[in-house]
Amino acid sequence: MKVLFLMDSPEYLRFYDSAIEELARRGHEVAISVNNQRDKKPVTGKDAEVLSAWNELSKEELATKKRSSQARQKAMSETSLAIGSLTAPGRPDVDVKGMDVEIASKQVTIDAQVKSPDGQTTTPKTMVFTFQRAVAKKDGQTTEGRWIITNMQQDGGPAKASS
Repeated sequence: MKVLFLMDSPEYLRFYDSAIEELARRGHEVAISVNNQRDKKPVTGKDAEVLSAWNELSKEELATKKRSSQARQKAMSETSLAIGSLTAPGRPDVDVKGMDVEIASKQVTIDAQVKSPDGQTTTPKTMVFTFQRAVAKKDGQTTEGRWIITNMQQDGGPAKASS
């Protein structure tokens, strides 16, 4: 159960501290919102301890949510890469569920003369390409996907991720 305590003043925390602690101990999600700026009243004593502990929990929760979000983004990105790498052109997407998939990466550096859109040839440029592919295992069979360019850098410049 989620419970929100909304108070006009942090002084009211002392009336509910044992109830808040007991709800949290029983596994309920307890949120406390205090308008401690309204009268610029300082939070002192046990109220300050509770507020400090709550603020620390809020910071930890935010950090955990951020890590979780980053992990989901990475998983989604790797799943998309795996599907693109393992699916043959013109065929339906490969279902990667139930597969043990690893992403292999390699970087290739190329020195090449580049032509600008107006047809002028430039001095040789150094380009660094990142190639990735999926290697999937299922039911004792290993399938290696196609290499896909996933990143490009020029002359040590900023990375340009492909879409």
